[in-house]
Formats: sequence, C-alpha cells, structure tokens
Amino acid sequence: MTTYDDIHLLNRDLLLKDHAVFLGDKAFLEFGVYKGVSMKMWYSLYEKHKLAIDFIGFDSFKGLPSEEIDKNSFWKSGDFNANGLINPELHKDGIRMVVGYYDQSLNEDAVKLLGNKKVGLVHMDCDTYSSTKTVWEWLLKYNILAKGALIVYDDWGAYREAKCDEYDIGEAKAHKEIEEKYGIKLTLVHQYIVDVLFYEVKVYQYD
Repeated sequence: MTTYDDIHLLNRDLLLKDHAVFLGDKAFLEFGVYKGVSMKMWYSLYEKHKLAIDFIGFDSFKGLPSEEIDKNSFWKSGDFNANGLINPELHKDGIRMVVGYYDQSLNEDAVKLLGNKKVGLVHMDCDTYSSTKTVWEWLLKYNILAKGALIVYDDWGAYREAKCDEYDIGEAKAHKEIEEKYGIKLTLVHQYIVDVLFYEVKVYQYD
C-alpha cells in the first residue's frame, strides 16, 4: 500500500533531480519541523543528489500559535506540540535550528545564519495563514531568496477539508496576498495530491 511518505519521497526526489544544479550551493529552510520526518527525508535526498547540506529549521516545538485572522482555519493553538523537544536524529552536520514562534524568531539574527548564501528551497510546512504570512514578510524584507528559489507548500490543500475557496485559507491565502502586496511573480512548477480529501502540495518558483 502506498503511504504518504512514499508519495512525498517520489515527488521530492523528482523536484531535486530537476533543480539539482540550481540548488547545489544554496541553503534550505524549513518552517514547521515538528518531529523532523520531512527534514530527515529532505536531508537524505540532498545526500542522494550530492547537494551541499545547509539546512535551517524554524519551529517553536511547542505547537501552533493561535490563528486570529483566518476564519476558515481549522487548526488549533497547540497542534503539533513536540513538548519543546528537538528530535535527536536531527543533530547532524549541516542542520541548525532556530527555536521560537516566528513573530519573535524571524529577525536579523536569523538572517545572519545564512552568511553570504541565498536560499534555494523553502519547505513551507507551518500550516496557518498568519505563520505563512510572517515567514514571507521576513523572506522578502531581508531579500534572502535566490532568483528561482523553490517554495514548497506542504499544506496547500486545507481548502479541501474546510470546503472553502482555495485562496481563502492557510498557506494559499497568504501566498495570494503576498503576490498582490509586493507584485512578485510566483510560477507553479510542480504539484501533487497526497490525499484527495485534504492533502495537496504545490511548488512555486520565485522569479
């Protein structure tokens, strides 16, 4: 039986294969680490494709913050609580963590961790509208995305479960607002369904 992880592995592998040359010397950011399942998978795929591993994960490890703006959101404060603990399997060369809620942790100090590198891939797995919007504001304020950077939205399919318009909830809502606010161009380059009821992934390229 095909699992969610099988579907992710196949699609993430294809994505890295198609963009390996571009990603080779760039940083990887993950927003929403939780127990580290996705980060471990990305790490193994970066090794497979012989890409330089410079990973930074961002998470409070205490669960999601409350969502006050997105009225369609079904996530609750405290969902995905890792009790403040980072999976010890993530203590590997090339992985660093920034611990805290994004409204406090996404600052100039976090930017300094990149040194002179630009970001080639962002795994946006922070679920809610407000968190996704905060991440985007930080990425753009400090101009840390490489031209051509890949933005992988892990929870694009929230509208399926909420039964609302695609752009009225979560990551998709933040994505649309950021495009309109800053006039940036984000081109869809890959997408796949993990579960037709609620789980859809979309990958955009930052131009």
